[in-house]
Amino acid sequence: MRFWLVQTGEEMPCDGTDTRLLRTALLADELSRRGHEVVYWNSTFNHQKKVQRFERTCRVRQNGLYDAVFLYGRPYRHNIGLARVLSQRDNAREFLRHAKGQPLPDVIHCGFPPIELIANACEFAEMAGVPSVVDCRDMWPEVIVERLSPVQRLLAAPLLALWRRSKRSALRSATAITGVSKGFVEWGLAAAGRSAGPLDRAFHLTTDSEPVPNSSLEAARQEWREWFTDLPPNSLIICFAGTFSRRLDLETVLDAADLLSSDERARVRIVLCGNGDLRTEIAERAAMNPALFYGGWCNRAQLAALMELSSIGLLPYPNTPDFLASYPNKVGEYLMAGLPIMTGLVGAVADLLSPHGLRVEYPVGNAVGMVEVIRSTMARDDLPAMREKARAIGRSQFNPEEIYPRFADWLELIAQPRRDAL
Repeated sequence: MRFWLVQTGEEMPCDGTDTRLLRTALLADELSRRGHEVVYWNSTFNHQKKVQRFERTCRVRQNGLYDAVFLYGRPYRHNIGLARVLSQRDNAREFLRHAKGQPLPDVIHCGFPPIELIANACEFAEMAGVPSVVDCRDMWPEVIVERLSPVQRLLAAPLLALWRRSKRSALRSATAITGVSKGFVEWGLAAAGRSAGPLDRAFHLTTDSEPVPNSSLEAARQEWREWFTDLPPNSLIICFAGTFSRRLDLETVLDAADLLSSDERARVRIVLCGNGDLRTEIAERAAMNPALFYGGWCNRAQLAALMELSSIGLLPYPNTPDFLASYPNKVGEYLMAGLPIMTGLVGAVADLLSPHGLRVEYPVGNAVGMVEVIRSTMARDDLPAMREKARAIGRSQFNPEEIYPRFADWLELIAQPRRDAL
């Protein structure tokens, strides 16, 4: 069978040996290893690292398994802004230009967002008589609207209206809708204006299960040990790795760290790793407060070693509709690493964690409340014993060795009718 996978927000094998492969890349691996022909449509611009991979659209073999077509997209610095919109339009235009004349796939699987590219991919599929799947991962344009001022919303009204129409059209034309959680599937179905069908499914977000090479892992462990040599025994290490977006509740975390006493600061490390809009502020405040540690962008080995050393994983997300309905990537990562999770999220995350005692709740937006939770957590002696319980839930809900084979089985089911008709 022939599969096209369309997703511009992930890193690729060609991005480096320590790259963290996510949903679409892992699915591409699974399908390729089954002997299928896979083409992964991504962007020349690496969204995660904000660097340009290639200067023009090109086709590159990945790990000897499948081809990736990197669609030209101009660079952008910020996740929300005109430059990103124009980059997405570049991708969408390049997709239509290069898809025409290619051997038709048996199914096109589209990660949503970005809207422009998915709209073009679904329109192409409909005209070519090819089944399409829209995989809902983020609630666009709703999550963008909430970050705009009233004036910005007024100025962006024509674009937002276009996005809503394009989203509705793509989802209505899709053969099936998937999502990172049941709530996201329901959101996609509501946007499409239809009820759930037998082919609509949720597949949880998971990360690569490939073990980190021992040499890289040991080097990363030693690196973290050197950074934490001043920590006394039984200290509390809280870790977070992700995008430093203003959407997150990171200001509460920074303010809570400032409320710790000098003695508490000596026994607590809140380790924040990543990149994004708040990077400079986080680095500056960490330089003034020993309880905060700015780790920059970390590779797979560094993250794995950090989670080994940590007591608890941090999920500083607001209770917005998209986060309430989903399991962010970090949930599966923390649980698979054996970490309970400190978060103010309710919704799907709380429903998963709370019955097992794996949710350490703090009040979102309340630094005073959060510091009290940190203090009570410092006094707990049951965190090490919670590791195996966390791993068990992780294996049952976020095991990539189970999820991606099921995902591939399902995609084969979608593709089979067209293959039989040829």
